[in-house]
Amino acid sequence: MDSLAAQIVSKAIIDVNQQSDDGPRITDDQGTRLLGDDGVIDSLAFAFLIVTIEQYALDDLNKEIVIFDDEVMEMDFEADNNPFATVGSLITFVSNKLR
Repeated sequence: MDSLAAQIVSKAIIDVNQQSDDGPRITDDQGTRLLGDDGVIDSLAFAFLIVTIEQYALDDLNKEIVIFDDEVMEMDFEADNNPFATVGSLITFVSNKLR
C-alpha cells in the first residue's frame, strides 16, 4: 500500500504546487517538512492537499478515506509523531488509511 499511497500523495503534491502561484512549493521528497516552523505550506495549501489526497484515493482506488477523523482532531500537531510533519510521514499515514 505504501507505493499506492506514495503515488496518491505525489499526484496531490503536483496539484497543490500548480495552485500555488507565489508560495513555496512542496518538494516531493519524503523528508520535506510540511507543517511547523520549517514547514513549506500554509494551512490553506495543507487543507487542499488533504482533500486532494482523499479525492485521488476515491478516484484512483475506489477507496473512500477520511484523513481528518476524530483521532486526528485529538492529535498534537507539534508532537514528533505528527503524521503530517513530513511527506514521508503523510505517505505512511495515508497507507494505513488505505488498509
